[in-house]
Amino acid sequence: MEILVVVAVLVMLMAAGVSSFDRFSGVKLGKETNRLAAAIRYTFNRSTALGLYMRMVFDLDTETFWVEASEEPQFLAARKLKEGEDPTEVQAAEEQARLERLDLSDEEKAKRAPRARFQDDPVIPRTQLEGGAQLAGIRTASQDEEFRTGKAYLHFFPSGWVEPAIIYTSDGDTQFYTLELSPLTGKVKRTSGKKDAPRDFGEPEKVEAESR
Repeated sequence: MEILVVVAVLVMLMAAGVSSFDRFSGVKLGKETNRLAAAIRYTFNRSTALGLYMRMVFDLDTETFWVEASEEPQFLAARKLKEGEDPTEVQAAEEQARLERLDLSDEEKAKRAPRARFQDDPVIPRTQLEGGAQLAGIRTASQDEEFRTGKAYLHFFPSGWVEPAIIYTSDGDTQFYTLELSPLTGKVKRTSGKKDAPRDFGEPEKVEAESR
């Protein structure tokens, strides 16, 4: 009987410890998620205020994000990106193919050839999520599906527009947060849990409806 009582007490203590750990883990995850949301909002404002073309790069393998900027006009690739593709390289290939179809001299083609123009923005340096928080997945309007590995890119434009995006953070276990970006205001909505992207996510009609 005494042994059963001791075992019961140990089980209760272990359960209390797990509950406390979960709460502590959730607090840390919430803090890191808020820090990421603030960085996204700041990048949107900075792009608009300074007239910069910007993109936030997410390295899902190292739980790291940073911001790159360009004063030269940048455009999204015409087709949806696949996991592991760099949008700069895809867009450059598309532009090069377009130039090849034009009746231009080799010299003129060389002048118009696309060049990499993004550079690291010093205001938001490379930042790694802390406390065990993870980048669990990212979906932007220019992707064909949610990315869970490699790099993902979120583009900001000086006209005051950012790609529609859904970003998931996690404690590596059962706790998740979902960040949803409004393309026309740059506002970031945080929701507890992992919220699926709507069926019409990123479609032009959806973006237009949000502007009304």
